Amino acid sequence: MDDGYMERRIVIGLITCTEYCKQVESFLNISWLQASAARLVATWVLDYYRNYGTAPKSEMEAIYSEKINEHIDEETAKWVEEILESLSEESQEEDINVEYLLDQTEKYLERRQIQEQTEQAQAEIDSGNQEEARKLLESYKPVQRVQSEAVIPLSDPAIIKKGFTDMADPLIRYPGAAGQVMNRALCRERAVGIMAQNKGGKTFLMMDMIWRCAEEGNQAVLFQAGDMSRDQQERRLGIYLAGKSDLPEYCGYLYIPVLDCVWNQLNECDSPERECDFGPLEGKDPEEIRGSIMDKSKKFLTASELKRTVRDNTDYVPCYRCLTNNEKGGNFLGTIWYEIRDPVSPLTWKEVYKLSKTRRYSNILKNIRLITYSNETLNMSMIDAELDRLDRVEGFQPSFIGIDYGDILAPDRDTLRMDLREQDNKKWQRARKLSQNRKALVAMGTQANAQSFEAPLLKKDHFSENRRKLDHVEAMIGINMTAAEKKKGIMRLNDIAERETEGGNVATVFNCLQMGRPFLGSYF
Repeated sequence: MDDGYMERRIVIGLITCTEYCKQVESFLNISWLQASAARLVATWVLDYYRNYGTAPKSEMEAIYSEKINEHIDEETAKWVEEILESLSEESQEEDINVEYLLDQTEKYLERRQIQEQTEQAQAEIDSGNQEEARKLLESYKPVQRVQSEAVIPLSDPAIIKKGFTDMADPLIRYPGAAGQVMNRALCRERAVGIMAQNKGGKTFLMMDMIWRCAEEGNQAVLFQAGDMSRDQQERRLGIYLAGKSDLPEYCGYLYIPVLDCVWNQLNECDSPERECDFGPLEGKDPEEIRGSIMDKSKKFLTASELKRTVRDNTDYVPCYRCLTNNEKGGNFLGTIWYEIRDPVSPLTWKEVYKLSKTRRYSNILKNIRLITYSNETLNMSMIDAELDRLDRVEGFQPSFIGIDYGDILAPDRDTLRMDLREQDNKKWQRARKLSQNRKALVAMGTQANAQSFEAPLLKKDHFSENRRKLDHVEAMIGINMTAAEKKKGIMRLNDIAERETEGGNVATVFNCLQMGRPFLGSYF
C-alpha cells in the first residue's frame, strides 16, 4: 500500500471518526508519519480531540482557517485543502470500517518504526558505534494497540451491550421466517457457508445478499471463482434489477408466488379481518397444499395444479392478516398463491444499462464490485490481495465478501503439498480469518455431496470434501430445492449448523427465478 495513500487515510480517519481518534491516540507516534503536512494535521486533530473528546469533522475547516495564519508553507496548504475538498465525497464516518483502518494503521506505523530504528542503527554503525547500534536494535518494541487483555468478565457495560447488540443488528436482514433462520449469522466478523446441490441456488442467494447489503449503504464484493463468467453475472444482475427475463419463454403470462394462508384457501378461516369469503381448495389436505415434499408418502400439490386453480379463481384474494396482526402469527399457516403477470417484452441490454444509470440503482451499484476469475485460478491469498488493491486504488472496504464458491477455489501455494481434504479445510479456516481481519461478513458457497440428492433436507453429514468446514463457520445455511419445488417457485432454507442455537429451523422461501428474484417472501 502506497505510503502517501496510507497517511492520507490516517488523517481522514482522525478528522472524521471519533472512535478512530480514541483508539489510535494510544499508539500513534506522529513523528513516524513521513509527510510534514500529515504530521501537522494529525497534531491539530489530536489536540482538538483531547480538548473536546470528539473528532473535528466539519469543524476541520474552521481549524484550518485559524492555523493558516501560522506561516504554513504552500505545499502543506495545498495538501490540507485537497483533503478538505475530498471529505464530503469519500469519508463520512459511517463509511469508515474503523477496525480495519486501525489494523492497517498499526501495520503501517510498525513498518515506519522498523525503518526509522534500522536507519538510526545503521548510522551508529557508520560512525563506528557498534555497541550503540546493538542497544538500539535490542530496545525495539513493536507498536501495538491493545486488542486483548485479561479482564474481569461482565465488568464493562459497553462490552456487554456490544455482545448482545451485534447479534441483534445483522449486516443483512431478511424479513419473516427466512430472517429467523439466517439473520443471527449475517453479522460483521462472521463466516457463513451456503450449502446446496449443484445448480441449487447458491449464486442466486449470494447475489441477493450482496444487493441487500449495498442497498443499506454498505460496500460488498463478490468473488466469482469460475462457475460463471462476468457477462453471465451481469446478465443475471440485470434481470434481477428489471424483474423480467431476456428469454421469450419467460416473458409471457408469468405466475409469481405471493404469500397466502392455508386456512384461507380451505375456507376454514373465521377471522373477521379475512380478505376473501371463499376457498378455492376447499376439502384439500392442508399438508398437500403446503407442498410437504419432505414427506414422500403424502400427495404434493404441483405447480400445474395450483396454476390451474389460480386461473379458475381469478376473484380469489390471498390473505395473511393473522400473520401481520399478531407477532406469533395467530392461526396463520403459510403457503403460496400466484399472481399472474401479463406478457412483457424480453429484456434488452439497453434497458439494463438505462436502469443502471437511474438514481435509484446507480447509488446501489457503486457499492458493489464483481471480481471474476477462471475456474481453479483464484485462491484465498489472491482474494486477500484483491481486497488490498480495492482498498488502495478505490478506498473500497467491503462489509460483505461473497465467494462463489469454495470448492472450485485453487489451493494456496503453501498448501500444495497437503492432501485435498486438508487443502479444503485451510480454505474454510482462511475464510474465517478473512472475516476477522477485514471485520466483514464472509459468505462462501459449497456443494453438497452425492448422498444429498436422496435426502429431503440437507444435514451435517452432507458436506463435501471435509467435515471441518462446519467448524470454521458461524452458520452453514442449506438450500433445499427439488425439481418439483423449483417449478412451483419455492425452496427451503435450513440452518444445518449454527454456533448460537441448536439449529434445525426450516423456512420455506418463495421465489421467481424467471425474474431473477430468489427471495419474494417466506413462511414456516
